[in-house]
Amino acid sequence: MKTKLTTLLLFFVSILSPTILNAQVKSDELSKNRIKVAYGDASYVSIADVFFGSLVGGSGDISTIGNFSVGYRWLTNNSRWALGGDFSYTVSNEKFNNGEKLSYNFFSIVPTAELYYIKSGICRLYGTVGVGPMISDDGAFGTAFQINPIALRIGNNKIAGFIELGVGYKGIANLGIEIGF
Repeated sequence: MKTKLTTLLLFFVSILSPTILNAQVKSDELSKNRIKVAYGDASYVSIADVFFGSLVGGSGDISTIGNFSVGYRWLTNNSRWALGGDFSYTVSNEKFNNGEKLSYNFFSIVPTAELYYIKSGICRLYGTVGVGPMISDDGAFGTAFQINPIALRIGNNKIAGFIELGVGYKGIANLGIEIGF
């Protein structure tokens, strides 16, 4: 009886092992389509406001809410590149010495590329680059860029958290969540 049970157990394990191993490999792969939501701070909009505001007579009372962004990524077939775009919003408020207050809303739509350097289990190290138009609510146009040489993603193929470190319109540090489908 014990021999039959052992034989039966080994039979099922030998049949199910490739299926289980294949499922583990697939869970390590990212979903082809991903939505990212993030918040960043210390963008070049806020840094420029502080620098130029002091030059033109601002009171130094300059504030931004940070940068909110939503993005889409499509993972290419080789799983090292992801292509997509980001939409972002930030607002800058300034109070002058004479009591006047100004508020500017900035919007940008930026094509973005990601390159995955290292993947190990649930962790992935990658970098991003993006350049596109930025417009303010008063009609002024500019260029939005973001370069993140170091970014870390932790999670599975359906949901993950990430931090991106770099410079640009999103800020020096960007924290967010990513959902794959």
